[in-house]
Amino acid sequence: MRWEVALALLRQHNRQIDIGSQRMKKPPKNLSPELAQLRSGLIGALPLLGNELASIFGRPIPRFSARDKAGLEKKLDGLLCSTSASLQKLEELKDNPAADLERYAALDQFMASVLRACGRRLRPGEDSWEALLRMAARAAEPPRAKWAQLPPYQRIRSALCGFLVHLYTHAAPAQIFAGLEEWSGSNDARRYLHAVRLLQTACRRFRAEPPKRMTDRRLIELQSEYTLSAGVFETRLRVLLLCAENAEGRARTWAEWKVLNLNNLLAMAGRHKSLDPVVGCIDRQVRNALVHGTPIIDVASGTCRFEDLKATITWTWAEFFERTRGLTLSVLAMVGFEALQQLIHTQVIVQNIRSSRPTEGPVLPNPAV
Repeated sequence: MRWEVALALLRQHNRQIDIGSQRMKKPPKNLSPELAQLRSGLIGALPLLGNELASIFGRPIPRFSARDKAGLEKKLDGLLCSTSASLQKLEELKDNPAADLERYAALDQFMASVLRACGRRLRPGEDSWEALLRMAARAAEPPRAKWAQLPPYQRIRSALCGFLVHLYTHAAPAQIFAGLEEWSGSNDARRYLHAVRLLQTACRRFRAEPPKRMTDRRLIELQSEYTLSAGVFETRLRVLLLCAENAEGRARTWAEWKVLNLNNLLAMAGRHKSLDPVVGCIDRQVRNALVHGTPIIDVASGTCRFEDLKATITWTWAEFFERTRGLTLSVLAMVGFEALQQLIHTQVIVQNIRSSRPTEGPVLPNPAV
């Protein structure tokens, strides 16, 4: 997921630098009124975007100088000017069913212009849509860290790809992702981003090998890791179920989704078989026991006992470590859901464009990443 704009903003001592108040260059003359309005809105939104980025990264953003702002405006103008002619051509041809070849040529020109504006120069004869697919695939690549090659991470990543393919073959994207805009603008999304940042920071301190002997300190470390990962897991599962339920025609408002607890979500996930690998990475009783208390160490047997109101779970020390680390790696894979969704979405768009061309047959997308 994925939608990033480079900007900078300094926010210290509760003061905000209003870069939107700086003088804005006049838009290029060849822009349509709609593109000129889009340009003005994007540049005017920089202060708000700066605040959001500062919140996401948890640190003040360096000051956005007048030179930086002018450079961003220049790049934005280059993108809008290079795509203006092809967009105008597409607008002229939209009600002309006999102009399919011209329409596809304008689409190719538009995509080539977008890629050039992003710094991607096409080689002679290179297909712009193939270049777009490669860019989307690179954006969805997993991190280079060693933990991203471990089985729990790879298993959940593969399951999410299959889940997305299942969604796209059963419903239209507008139906699947209805309601996500409401979530992305809510405090729940901000809390999720904050929790992910904490989890990624905590990962640097997580023990790499299972403990040979359980101590109170190691017990607290594993308990902290499990509860932190379980919190992010619940937030991610709620979003995945929103998409799954939408695809089957059972849409709800975000206000209805946010009141569902983990038990409700796991029960609902039971009717979506494509989510079985995701659901299997957490133990609800262990999570409840850790949230409301601490496990009991049995030194003689080398086990930890987790006592919930309705059940008691016993794990060996090594099992406690492996299950905790497996949950953490699974959650880190779930964090990449939006990037995978953008890749699958791009593949579907390219497939639809290619299959509609009179001179070309359909090309099925390759969801493997």
